[in-house]
Amino acid sequence: MTCVDGHYLHKNNECITSCPFLYFENDEERKCSYFGELSLPVPFSIIAFVCTVGVGISSFVKGADKNGKEQEGTAFFMTMLAIVDMELRVCWAILAYVVYQKEFYYTFGFICGILGMSLFINIFLWRRYFYSKYKYEETDPLFSAYCAKYSGTANSCIFMSYLLSFQAIRLTYSRFLGKKKFMAGFTKRRRYFRLIGRLTVLECFLIYIPAIAVNIYSLTVITDAKTMQYWYNLDSLILMCYAVILIIVVLTQREKLMNYKSYFNFSELFTFGDDADQDEVPIDTWAATTFPTKPSARDAASVASMQEDDPSKCNRHKLSMY
Repeated sequence: MTCVDGHYLHKNNECITSCPFLYFENDEERKCSYFGELSLPVPFSIIAFVCTVGVGISSFVKGADKNGKEQEGTAFFMTMLAIVDMELRVCWAILAYVVYQKEFYYTFGFICGILGMSLFINIFLWRRYFYSKYKYEETDPLFSAYCAKYSGTANSCIFMSYLLSFQAIRLTYSRFLGKKKFMAGFTKRRRYFRLIGRLTVLECFLIYIPAIAVNIYSLTVITDAKTMQYWYNLDSLILMCYAVILIIVVLTQREKLMNYKSYFNFSELFTFGDDADQDEVPIDTWAATTFPTKPSARDAASVASMQEDDPSKCNRHKLSMY
């Protein structure tokens, strides 16, 4: 038995115009479907909540290395940022499919554009710098050693950073559950944090803001009933609000990328190029460290005297002065 357009089949084979509480109008089957049996509202937000609780608990659990030295727990904000950002891509892909089925082609086009921009950032910016230009997997001593030792975890996270979101790379150094496979390091730390910080801010402007506009449009103009399109739009908004909070905390507190005394000015986030820096300097002492702009006269004389005896030693000395 089915109902005419605008009516929904409910209990006792009754056709009603609106479904009661805990039921939503299933336009495809023209019946009232129960949330608990047939569908789950905001599924990705629920998954994010469960992950938040689990990761939050693990962040307070401190482990110990083989020497008995205490180790910090899971890096909560970085881990959740990676998880939520990947969830958003999956949520948008499903939402695109749903609106296409409903023949909302403009919304479908906008969402595909957002997903396309995400893929562009992952492939043509993130991969171009991380893999092709800086070659972290091959030339960075710490990260290349990590990739060689934990190739499965490293390759999985790197692949997800290219396919879903570049934020997935944060899982490699998330210290998840105190496992060594999630404790990657970077010799070129400052350059790496500049890169991922810039891309994170770029993501907010080119992906999050347009996505919020599309979700609000869908909720206020297109959808007049609580169908799955409604819930996925709401799901996306909730996750983006959560992600923005995580981004603010990560960039300002954990990695201190928005503190000009530590890494770079805000305007430099939008300038991609060569980042010449002294990566040997610990992150915490970078701001207090000064470097000479040119060698002293004494060093120049020392170089000149060594040049006659051993040119290779001279070159090593030149490098040590800078």
